Amino acid sequence: MPKTTFRLVSHCCKDLEKTRKFYEEVLDFKSVEGRQVTSDTTSHYLGLTPPLKLNLVFLKKDGLILELQHFESHGSTPRPERPNNQAGLGFVSLQVDDLAALLAMVPDYGGEIMDETDIGNAVFLKDPDGQLVGLVGS
Repeated sequence: MPKTTFRLVSHCCKDLEKTRKFYEEVLDFKSVEGRQVTSDTTSHYLGLTPPLKLNLVFLKKDGLILELQHFESHGSTPRPERPNNQAGLGFVSLQVDDLAALLAMVPDYGGEIMDETDIGNAVFLKDPDGQLVGLVGS
């Protein structure tokens, strides 16, 4: 069987700096690299019409790489609402030692706490792009 290695998870952002700041300052991810891609080959790989102007920021947490993508040339479409039982990747989940303190920061960084999901020691929030993030208190 061919060997595979986990590489990264990508996340399309409307506002790269706002989303980067949310993940770094609220969720404690660390920026490891940034770059701009303008390759027609990458455009074809992503299924987009050239020319491509894509800004990337790579964030790391506990060995996971989160690639933030901002399509300067193509913009981004709004994230549709979807239930957690819809097939496909769902949400990011993080354990946090002080859930109340973290949640107090969320609105100031463009996130939204989903109060209806709060079960005391766990709750969902949406990042500035509407991506679900599950938080579980330790």
